[in-house]
Amino acid sequence: MHNFLTSTQSFIFGPSTANQRIELFWRLLFLKETGYFEGDTIDKNIIQFVFVSFLQEDIDEAVTVWNTHCIRPSKNQNVPSGRPCVLYTMPLLYGTQDYATNVDPDTIIPSDPELQELFQILMEENNLEIMKSPEDALNTYISLRRLALQALYA
Repeated sequence: MHNFLTSTQSFIFGPSTANQRIELFWRLLFLKETGYFEGDTIDKNIIQFVFVSFLQEDIDEAVTVWNTHCIRPSKNQNVPSGRPCVLYTMPLLYGTQDYATNVDPDTIIPSDPELQELFQILMEENNLEIMKSPEDALNTYISLRRLALQALYA
């Protein structure tokens, strides 16, 4: 992805003083290049353990903004207007069917409960704190990965 984005000039390097989370997620893309991410089950579970709350916060914020904005009326009869949350929760008001599909969260982001428990134990034993910022989470990921690999392979 990095190579593609670089070759298409679709982003610029440099700090984003208004959005530190975007900066963090760009740094996550470089974890592999620096040897901190191999893509195995352990790394994926540590990423999930450390970063899922930050990702969920961003997703929840995007959902709130999207669901509460107003879609303007259109000349196209097939395009309803209104707030997406109302369109979604009351489709019959707009003459359409309910397209909602229930999804089991474990199928989207599967995790290994034993690894998650190991990470919690390692955090407690090594006085690692719950991550309050994305930068803290990145540092915790690096420390927790080192500890987990030592515990599993030493």
